[in-house]
Amino acid sequence: MPEKRPPLTDTNDIQGLIGIGHLPSSAPVAAFNPELTESLLRTKGIRALHYKHAPNPDRETIEGGPNISTKAATKGWKYYQVRELLAIPQQARLSDTLNINGIWGMRSVLLNITGHYNDGDKSHVFCRPHDLIVFDLPGVTTEVDQLIEYNPNGPIKLNFRCESVQYLADANREYKDNIDFSVKDGKIVWMTTGKRPEFKNGKGSILSLVYYTKPVYIVQNVPHSIRITPGNSTGNGALPRDAYYAPQQLICAQSWVRVDDQDLLDFSGLTKYNGYRDSKNVTGGT
Repeated sequence: MPEKRPPLTDTNDIQGLIGIGHLPSSAPVAAFNPELTESLLRTKGIRALHYKHAPNPDRETIEGGPNISTKAATKGWKYYQVRELLAIPQQARLSDTLNINGIWGMRSVLLNITGHYNDGDKSHVFCRPHDLIVFDLPGVTTEVDQLIEYNPNGPIKLNFRCESVQYLADANREYKDNIDFSVKDGKIVWMTTGKRPEFKNGKGSILSLVYYTKPVYIVQNVPHSIRITPGNSTGNGALPRDAYYAPQQLICAQSWVRVDDQDLLDFSGLTKYNGYRDSKNVTGGT
C-alpha cells in the first residue's frame, strides 16, 4: 500500500535539515548595497568599449535591404555611439563546428558590466543584442593566422587590426620585427633598411603570418536586461528599502567579421574614439 502523503503544513523531517514550518507573518527580505556592488565590478573589471547599434536607415523602403554601398550594410547595423566601461569576463568557452568548408570555431564569454560608464555620466549602461564589446586592454588579444600576397606599394593591411606579429615569412626566409618590418596603426610597414619579399612580373611572394589582434564580441543575449533589486546603504533587509537598477549581465560571441583601417572600428562614420592603448609589443602577443 502506498505511503500516505504528509500534509502541506508538515515540517521537513529529513535528517540534517532544519524544519521550515509555517512562514512567519513578516518574512525576512534581502537587500543589496548598490554602491558596493558597483565598487566590486570596478575593482575587478577590465576596460572595454561599448558600441551601441541601430538599424541602418539608408534604404528605399522599410521592408527593403540597406544601401549596399555603405559601411553599415557590410556590418548589418549602424553604430552610433562608443563609450568606455568595465567588464568582468567569466566562463569563456570555445566550441568547434564541422561544416562543408571545414572546422569553424565559436568563442563565447559571459560578461558582468558596470552600471555606469567611465566618463563620469551617471546614466545607466543598457546593452542590447547586436551591440559590440571590445576589450581595450593591451594584454587581451587573440592569435590568428593569414596568407597574403606581398605588395610593395604601401603597408600591408590584414583581415584584422594587427597588434603585434609572432611569425612572418615567405617560402625563402623569415622576417624579423623592428628589423625588416614594424607594426603601425594596425598594419605592417616595411623598413627601408631591412629585407623584403620578392616582387616579379607584377606578382609578389606569398606571405604566411601569425599575429595578435584584439577580440570583438557581439552581444547575443542579455539574461538580466532589467535587474530591479531592493537595496539600501546597509545592504540588509531593514527599512527603508528602495528599488535600484542593478548592472547587466551579457552573453557574447566573438566576431570574425571585421576589417579595420587606421581608425578604431570606424563603422558608418562613427565619431572617432581615442584609439587603442599602445601595447609596446611585450611578450605574450601584446
